[in-house]
Order: sequence, then structure tokens, then C-alpha cells
Amino acid sequence: MAELRRTGTVDLEAKDGLARARALDAGRSFLVQAPAGSGKTALLIQRFLALLAHTERPEGVVAMTFTKKAAAEMRERVLAALRDADADVPVDPSHPNHLVTRRLAVAALAQDRRRGWQLIAQPARLRMMTIDALAAALARQAPVATGLGALPAFVEDASALYAAAAHDALAAADADDPAWRRFLSHVDNDADLAARLLAALLAKRDQWLRLPMGGGNGEEGGDLRAMLERGLRAEVEAALGHTHAAFDDVLRARLPEFERHAAARFETVDGCGDLAAALRRLASGGGIPDATADALDDWRTLANWLLVKGDAQFRVKVTKNNGFPAAKGGTAAAAPKSAFEAWLAEAADVPGLAAALSAVRDLPPPRYSNDAWAFVDAALVLLRNVAGRLLTVFAREGKTDFSEATLRALAALGNADDPGELLLAVDYRIEHLLVDEFQDTSWAQLALIERLTSGWEAGDGRTLFAVGDPMQSIYRFREAEVGIFVDAQARGRIGGVDVECLDLARNFRSRPAVVDWLNRVFPHVLPGADDAARGEVAYKPVLAAGGGPAGAGDENDCTPTLDIVVDRYAEADAVVRRIRAAEKAGAHEIAVLVRARTHLDAILPALRRAGIAFAARDLESLADRLATRDLASLTRALVQPTDRLAAFAVLRAPWCGLTLADLLALATVDGARPILE
Repeated sequence: MAELRRTGTVDLEAKDGLARARALDAGRSFLVQAPAGSGKTALLIQRFLALLAHTERPEGVVAMTFTKKAAAEMRERVLAALRDADADVPVDPSHPNHLVTRRLAVAALAQDRRRGWQLIAQPARLRMMTIDALAAALARQAPVATGLGALPAFVEDASALYAAAAHDALAAADADDPAWRRFLSHVDNDADLAARLLAALLAKRDQWLRLPMGGGNGEEGGDLRAMLERGLRAEVEAALGHTHAAFDDVLRARLPEFERHAAARFETVDGCGDLAAALRRLASGGGIPDATADALDDWRTLANWLLVKGDAQFRVKVTKNNGFPAAKGGTAAAAPKSAFEAWLAEAADVPGLAAALSAVRDLPPPRYSNDAWAFVDAALVLLRNVAGRLLTVFAREGKTDFSEATLRALAALGNADDPGELLLAVDYRIEHLLVDEFQDTSWAQLALIERLTSGWEAGDGRTLFAVGDPMQSIYRFREAEVGIFVDAQARGRIGGVDVECLDLARNFRSRPAVVDWLNRVFPHVLPGADDAARGEVAYKPVLAAGGGPAGAGDENDCTPTLDIVVDRYAEADAVVRRIRAAEKAGAHEIAVLVRARTHLDAILPALRRAGIAFAARDLESLADRLATRDLASLTRALVQPTDRLAAFAVLRAPWCGLTLADLLALATVDGARPILE
């Protein structure tokens, strides 16, 4: 909340209003960060309507989303706005945003009538689709250029096809193939594991197919190993730079005296000469190393010396093992030890310093060892082989994945310097491109966006509008990279298109108490600053625009523990009490959030006992309820009297409740007769 108070409610509200109005400028390109509940979809719809009023063809405005549901919702809301404007349905003047939508819809309808589009009667002319569907449509338009021929069926989950390709490649491998021998040796000759690893990488082939395989020539004539090591070095130095910046000047200035003190003690201990030399080197360099990959070993020495082993916490006490032996007789020798422990306590209070220093210990070396590179080189050779096998599997099964459609579409489009016929055709058709959920864009999808806009020039009337929230990135499993959003914001550019960056700041969905809690807690949960290379996003405060009590705050209930395990029944009772209290206070919609499904094992039965109706999609199956199981057992026992297991289940059910001893006695009596007789 401190940052929110410094920014000021009035400033945030004014900034938000200006951003929303600015985003409707149909002649400019924008990248909009829209936090949860900020009305992102409404803004997209308004932008779409604004563009319809300035285009000659509705097909020239293309909106890309991530899900079919989002595309369908957007189309329906645009049509609803046009229908309401056409029928002159009254607009509630207390909602200024609705008035804006109506004004834009009226302008779009006027253009509709001038051009004879008849959008209300022909909604198919509104181009709203998923990014995958757009790639598939492009591939469909150029079956020869893409090499797909007759378009196969697209599958959402192609893991079975990836596995088939990996196994086919392994089965066809020559026994003396050096790449396979090296790869299998690395995985202890586990063929199934090797196939699984290669299959998993096929899902990410859009990231590595563009690399020169097998140690060939890389960018600018450098070899692949050098190119990848440059990337490793950059990642290591970015992390070290983050750690270097976390040390404040006061801590840094006092650290060398402790390093020299510890180094002097270690010099007298056998086997500690290297540690003593490293600490003296640190002291002479100002306490901490430079943020360069060459200093990584010194950073690790510093981290291991200052932090608890295996934990991201500064030491509380130091001993002779840290270079500070216990003082004898209360002499002045205790002063350095006490001073160092006080320094450690101050360092522990610096936000993020312990975590950043601990992360140093897990950084990879900036260069490959020869053995490691030999494995990477073998893997790259095999990946090219397996990728070729995958095409055979696609052809055999008549199926393909959306990554293949994107890759083939990219190849057919060409680039601005050497455009394919498909790009020339698309370049004519697309005048305005809108991208929803831009934070979940993958590198291949970004390349597709860049290719579609590669021929655009400033002032030619074509615009790119991307909206999303990097704090809500959820598609990492589909190779989405939130760093793309952060990098675009920093550069003010997406591909070759300059974009103006806007931030929305009002939350219309949540009550003030929820928004206040988020503003107070999440600045400590998320990193302090954006970092495109690390895919890190800082929290931006938002302003509650919805109704509801502002004074309500967060409260904590502590449930007792039984042998270090939380008493789930006590926890469930606490949840029921909270829900009853919220209902009494007038709440109509209440959410119960848990970390894992198993945490609901006690809560759902407690809700049923309390008569509290709830919806738990995909959390509780009807088939898993005990009553359902008992009814199924009774049905089987009646239909098939010789099913002894079903009969025993009926006798054991609550309506009969025989003991296990009774069941054992029945099982030994005349095994030829049905149990129920």
C-alpha cells in the first residue's frame, strides 16, 4: 500500500482514464498492460469497434486470442454492441464505459451502412480467432508453399505422436551410431528414458529447429557452441548483476574487514588455503566480486561463507568453521565475532538479498566442459533426426500439431526482404492486428506476429494492438515466455512496429478489501523490478473501482496440528464457520482456494454436512462418492448373483454393516452357493 499511497489514488485514476481514451486512437499502435479485473476484454471490444469505423473491409481487422472461448465471447460482445446500437437500446448513463461502447458501435454501424457490410446479418465477416487457428488458416491458404499438402487434422495434445516419432527413430538407429551411443550412455542406457526426453523436446521444436544442428555454423559465422556459451554467460552475468545490486553500500563497505579476519584464521588451518586466498581476494576487491561470469567461483565462495548450508538464510551465529573461533576468557577477541554476527543480522533484513545470494550457488558454469558439449552435440544431431521422423508420423496418422502449422506458415510467409506470395497476400488483407493475452505469447507466435507485420511502415495506417498482463502469465507449459512482454515494454517495439505502452490501473471486479490486500502483499511476492532475461515481473499497484466495504481486512485462523500434520477436520470446521459468517454479512459468492485437490478431502464433506451448496468442477466425481459405490455394488450383486466381491461389498455397506469376521465366516460356507443366499 505504501507505493499506492505515494502514487496517489487521484493520479492512478487519472492515468487509467487517459490510457483507456488513448487506446482508442485508431491511427496508433499500443501495448497495454491490463491487470486482473481491469476490463481488458471491454477495451479490446472498444478498440475493435473503433477500428471498424476506419476500415474499408471488416476482414482487415483481425483479433487473435488464446482460446476458442475467448474468441467466441469477443465476437458475441461486439455483435451485442452493434445490435443494441442498431435497436437504440437505452444505455445506463451511470456507466460511462457503456456510453463509450455505444458511441463506438454507432460509428461502426455508420461505416457498415456506407460500405454495405451487413455485419449483424453476416457476423462471419468479423475476424476473431485463436493464434493457432490463424496459423492453420495461413497453412490452408498455401498448401504447396507450406509443404503440408492436403491439410491434416490438428490435435491439441500431440504427445502420443511425439512418443511414436522418438521410438521410431530409436528402433531405426544403427548400433554403431556415435550420437545414439553417446546419448544413451548419458542416460545409463535407458532407452525408454531417452525416448521420453526426445519426445518432450519435440513439443518445443520451434525453439531449437532454427539452431544449426550438430555443431554447425551459428549466427554471424560463430559456431553453435560459442553462441550457446554466450547465452549462458549472459544469463549468469544477469543473475550476478541482480545480486551485486542487492548489496547496499554500507554492508559492502564493512564486509572486507570480516573477510580479512576470517582469511587470517583460515591460513592457519590445513586444507583451507584456497578459502583463505579467496576471502583475501574478495577483501581486496571491495568485499564482493564484480558481476562477471569469470568471478562466479568467488561469488559461490561468498555465498557459502555467509549463508546457511542448503538454505537461503544468512547465518545467525558464526564459529571457527566460519573463521571466527570462540573467544577465551571474554577477551577483546570476541568483538570481531559479535560485530560480524550483527552485520549478518543487518544483511538478513535487506529484502531479497539472501535469496539472490543463494541463487548464485545454483548458477550453471558459463562454459561447457568437453564431455558436456559432446552430449549436447549428440542430442542436437538426434533431435534433427527425430524431428524428421515426426513428419513421417504426422503423414502416417493424418494428424499434426499447431506448432507444425506455425512453423510451416512462417516458412511460407518469408520475411520483409524476401516475402513469399502468402505474405504479400496477407499483407494486403490485414490492416489492423489485435493480440489478446500477449503475456502468454511463445517465441514462435511472436515470430508469426512479426512476419505478419514485417512490411508495415510508420504512418501507413496499419496498427498493432497487444494487451495482456505479465503478472497473469499461465501458459509456460505451452512455451509462453513472459519475458517477451517485458522486453516489448522496455523497447517500445513489437517486431518492427513501434508501440506506445499504456497501463490500466483500475480493478472493477474485486472489492476494495481484496485489492488493498493484493497491493500490500504482492510487492513482496513478485520481484522488485522487471527483468526480461529472467522472465521476472514486478507488481504494479491497482485501484479498486468496485463497490463493497473498504474496511474489511485479511484474518488468519490457525488450526491445531497432530504429529506435525494439520488437523484437517478442524480446518474444515473453520472454513464452514468463515462461510457462515460471510453469508451473514451479505456475501453471495464465496471461493475456497486450496493448494492441491487432496486438501479438499475434509472440506467438501464438511460443506455437505453443513448444508452449504457448492460447485467443485473436476474436483469431486459422482463415481467417487461412497453412496454411488454402494449402489453400484448392489446393482452388480443383483444382476450377477455369483459376483462374490459385489456381494461382500453389499454386506459391508452401511445399511448392513457386517464385520470382517462375519464376512470371513460367510466366505467359508458352501462356496458353490451365491453369498446372498
